[in-house]
Amino acid sequence: MTIKPILLLLLSSSLVYGAGDDGSSHEGHNHSGKSTEKRVPIPDAVKRNLGLVFAKAKYRSVASTTTLTGYFELTPSGQHHYPLPLEGRVKILVKPLQKVKVGQLLAEIDSPTWRSLQQSLTEAKSSLELVKAKLIKAEAAERAAGEIQGVNDESNVYKADRNVANSQVNAAEAKMKQLILQASTLTGIPAEELSKKKKNVPQWSTVQRVPIQAAYDGVVQEIVTSSNAWVDKGDEIIHIVAPDQLRFKGLALQSDVYDNLRDGQLAVITPPNGPGELRTNSSVRGKVRIGVTGDPEIRTIDIYIELVGKDLPSWVRPEMSAVANVVTSGSVDDEELSIPTRAIIQDGLDIVYFLVDPKNKNTVIRKVADMGPSDGKWTSIYSGLAEDDEVVVDGVYQLKLATSAQATKGGHFESDGTWHEGGEH
Repeated sequence: MTIKPILLLLLSSSLVYGAGDDGSSHEGHNHSGKSTEKRVPIPDAVKRNLGLVFAKAKYRSVASTTTLTGYFELTPSGQHHYPLPLEGRVKILVKPLQKVKVGQLLAEIDSPTWRSLQQSLTEAKSSLELVKAKLIKAEAAERAAGEIQGVNDESNVYKADRNVANSQVNAAEAKMKQLILQASTLTGIPAEELSKKKKNVPQWSTVQRVPIQAAYDGVVQEIVTSSNAWVDKGDEIIHIVAPDQLRFKGLALQSDVYDNLRDGQLAVITPPNGPGELRTNSSVRGKVRIGVTGDPEIRTIDIYIELVGKDLPSWVRPEMSAVANVVTSGSVDDEELSIPTRAIIQDGLDIVYFLVDPKNKNTVIRKVADMGPSDGKWTSIYSGLAEDDEVVVDGVYQLKLATSAQATKGGHFESDGTWHEGGEH
């Protein structure tokens, strides 16, 4: 025999010798007066070898929900790309998966284009100072001529010289302002900061390398190049993401979109069931947005759920798969106590599930399901169950065989607990 059949026989043996008509208050009865509840010891070895998986009963809005499977993805606003504003030799100052803050220095560029712009700024500064000096001289000459000659006519040559000098100053200031704005665009440093002087030296003249600064908080997802590499203008060097800027993306059948799903409906997102106990019972809420794309071959439509709230559970991460239950009618608060549908199995004329005894975690109780509505994933149970009670979700077939009356047909247990096929001797 293989391990699992042996374990099933042990389970059946325990049931035969330990679950008689002892008048236990946990046992129910069907209309024929026979017991419908049976207790099965499940030691840790049995749990492991039969691969038993458990889930907790939860309150859910089962009758008025549509279930979508999907995953969390970064929103477009949660992804930040940093291409080079000009060509040059790059020095990378961060590492992959490093957390960064707004304004943090990510990289520096040693660029001949920046040197050329600094030269243009220096020349523009000299020109501005020159025309300002000419304006001061023209204004002084105009005042002196007025005091001596008393001449105030518009055609006065001194006034004309002053007007020309003033126009030249305006033009030089405009060029200077344009060059500083260009430098601000390339460096990310505000124009006011670049114009400030320290020890009579403007800041733009002290910038040796063009800085690349973080525009948002986030995590470095990818660094495309390496330090000291030459990179062309427009090439991306760093990709930073904001892990909390997420949305849920799922697929819905076209029929569900036609009949049930609407923009703005409330959705509750939970992690998918996995082996062992669930890591968390926390859920995430959001609002439905029906996408504009889909797949006509399999007749599905993309569905997006915008998450509500900023404090997301730790299990919510980019590319993490999950299940969304969209409340299509009523309220999310109209909930009923429910268990996963895969915890329920047909056993003869009964539909049963297996409840972990709240007083003894190494025993399960076979319960006839008093079922209510189901959405396919979850089924509501009207009686015999309390919130957070555990039920078996994987391994119910093996437990059914161990508790079913048909399990012992074709053989019998000897007094020493061994199994023999055929009738009793």
